[in-house]
Amino acid sequence: MERVTRLLARADLSGLAPGVDGMPTDEYAPEAEDLVQRARRAPLTADDVRQVWRHWFDDALEGHPESELAQLAARITVTVGLDAPMRRPQL
Repeated sequence: MERVTRLLARADLSGLAPGVDGMPTDEYAPEAEDLVQRARRAPLTADDVRQVWRHWFDDALEGHPESELAQLAARITVTVGLDAPMRRPQL
């Protein structure tokens, strides 16, 4: 989840500037946790990102292009997949 939190901090969709002027570097940790849980069930979409932001910030991210949110969703999905434990095939 830490890598997803860093992705969200870099994207900084709400303009909070995590790690700057005393803002916690893990400012987006709750949102990251929600998105990780969703990504474990299915690949994320831009709508998933919007829903999580609406829940936590009452902000549907209207000022952000769909392509930006879709790209972030894809990065999170890949990151969650990379962090998942490897499963050994059943023989």
